[in-house]
Amino acid sequence: MARIVLLKGQSQYNVLRIFIDYLGKAFKQLGDEVFIIDLMKSQWTKDLQDVFSQACDFAFAFNCIGVDLEANNELLFNLTNTAYVGCLVDHPIYHLQRINTNLNKLILTCVDYSHIEFLCTYYPLKRAAFLPHGGSIKEGNPKDQRVREIDVLFGGSFKDPNLIRNEWLILPKTVISIMDEAVEYLLANPDKSLEGGFKFVLQSKSFYGEYGMLMNNPAFLQLVDGYVRSYRRYRCIEELIKSGIEIDFYGSLEWKKNPFEKYKNFRIHNSVGFNEMLSLMENSKVVLNVLPNFSNGSHERIFTSMLQGAISVTDKNQYLESQFNDEEDILFYSWDKIELLPAKIKDILADEEKRNYIALNGMQKAKENHTWLQRAKKIKELVEISNVFKTT
Repeated sequence: MARIVLLKGQSQYNVLRIFIDYLGKAFKQLGDEVFIIDLMKSQWTKDLQDVFSQACDFAFAFNCIGVDLEANNELLFNLTNTAYVGCLVDHPIYHLQRINTNLNKLILTCVDYSHIEFLCTYYPLKRAAFLPHGGSIKEGNPKDQRVREIDVLFGGSFKDPNLIRNEWLILPKTVISIMDEAVEYLLANPDKSLEGGFKFVLQSKSFYGEYGMLMNNPAFLQLVDGYVRSYRRYRCIEELIKSGIEIDFYGSLEWKKNPFEKYKNFRIHNSVGFNEMLSLMENSKVVLNVLPNFSNGSHERIFTSMLQGAISVTDKNQYLESQFNDEEDILFYSWDKIELLPAKIKDILADEEKRNYIALNGMQKAKENHTWLQRAKKIKELVEISNVFKTT
């Protein structure tokens, strides 16, 4: 039995906070002693003191929350000689300050293999491992596909890509050209990593000092990332609603004017919390996913929608194709053939028998391989390996 500390902080729609709760239950299923420290509560310092009155096997947090906690002017987890597992659910460029820590027993995990490559290239002395998202499941038996009321559900928020581009139009012309070309390259090559696209453009201009560009100015990468994400979401939704498919969207559109206003089959609802989204998924036949520039990794929406008995429709990548089979347990689409997606969704909505078949297969595969219980087991394995191959 291990003593495990899970750190909970702030997150959009409370997603990561709820993930911590699911992970805590999973570790308890494995027989571990679990302590959840909520860093948003006033008594969190006392809670930490109480927990670390005894030795703990490791601490875990999403996006390296609490990695910089201190006690007696030292990093807490160095002082207590505790391994710290920081699970990055975003690209590492969004967490460079936290990654640049001097923790002795730091283990970084990523949800995409290209993120591992990034860490190995720019932070070769950091321990890095692949850890996909886990799927969350609502208690009770999911609704039968035949009685679900929502045809296509899409959750999330996105911004007018042109508003994002405006942020780099104030830069020198040469930089504007680099940013524009990086966007164009990534949109044309969805199998390439974010930094890979940026480096390709820099090197095409005979600039090989990409280390300084990427690491000292991560905002460049973040802007390109944001543009590509938003453009792909817009492009996918536009293709579907133009074909007449009804989509229920839960989230916020950061546009000066709703670009889909003329389409009555695109129904906009307010943002909802994660638990309410689970209920919506359980009432949906299809849940649409647009990957956030993950060229070889996972997204929790895919696994979670499957566990709620919905069919996950997502753009494919190398990792996902290794886990699922198109039209057997998932529906894949390709960006170079996005025009084929509407017919694919219409066909599955019209074929109740096949829809139920795919949904049940997806739910079974997600239960077997992609819950937080499987991830808890993997986290413990990573800590065990780290303890064997000590570097300090």
